[in-house]
Amino acid sequence: MNSSSSLRTAPEIVCIGETMALITPTDARLASAAQASIGLAGAESNVSAGVASTGHRVAWASRLGGDPLGDRVASELERRGVELWVERDDAAPTGVMFRTPGSSPPPSTTTVGDRRPPAWSRDS
Repeated sequence: MNSSSSLRTAPEIVCIGETMALITPTDARLASAAQASIGLAGAESNVSAGVASTGHRVAWASRLGGDPLGDRVASELERRGVELWVERDDAAPTGVMFRTPGSSPPPSTTTVGDRRPPAWSRDS
């Protein structure tokens, strides 16, 4: 191997775990909302994005559904500088969480999850 090799070094940190698409209404509570934002929910991906933002090389290992929400999760983490070690599963959905922010102090939030088994939970 010569010094001009373009081989990448291993990540400093690898985070392993589920990330879900996070749907949050922006104009009303979930039951009556007409508009919502789409984000990510999952400690491991949040940590990996935070580590990447400090200039460290980090990978996130998981499984996502072969669906548009899986595409969204993957593209957002890549945009944030996270290396993806991801397997896509066409037979299971990407997990999704619905969050309705509360309006009365102290701030409260209601979270509802899709109970179908997500891609993350399936054996390889």
